[in-house]
Amino acid sequence: EATVENINDAAWRVKSEYTLPEGWESEVYSWLSDNRSGSVENRDDQGGYPAEDDLRAAFDALGYVQIDE
Repeated sequence: EATVENINDAAWRVKSEYTLPEGWESEVYSWLSDNRSGSVENRDDQGGYPAEDDLRAAFDALGYVQIDE
C-alpha cells in the first residue's frame, strides 16, 4: 500500500507527460512488480520508490499515451 502511494509521489514529473487512466498507480505497481521488482522493493518499511526510468518503462509498456508538447 505504501509503495502504491510512493508511485504517485515518484511520478510527479513523469505523470505530466502522459494521459493516465483512473487507478493507474495499481496498474503501474503490478507491471513493476512483474518486470522490475527491485524498483518496488520495500525500503525501511516505507515501501518501494521507483525511479523515473522505471516509471516511464511501465507507462510505455502499459500503453499510456504520451502528451505532445
